Amino acid sequence: MPEGDGTLLDHCVILGTSEVSLGRTHSIDEMPTLVAGGACGAIQTGMHYRSLGGDNVAKLSLSLIRACGINQASFGEDDAYTEDGLSGVEG
Repeated sequence: MPEGDGTLLDHCVILGTSEVSLGRTHSIDEMPTLVAGGACGAIQTGMHYRSLGGDNVAKLSLSLIRACGINQASFGEDDAYTEDGLSGVEG
């Protein structure tokens, strides 16, 4: 859908996840996550990112918060705490 100098997806970001990779065990290893939209250039589009190092999904959440213009220093708690965004998806 056209919007200004781009499309609606160019100007927003949508996060979709099941929050687990295997429902039977509630495992979070290899958890599928979909990000759509570019957040006005703050998020890369047209790519597939797979963390081979077991990155914490909280890093993605922090990157998306920052992409929305919120100056957040950290996100999460305990094992899901991070002060670093996921640079592999940032624009």
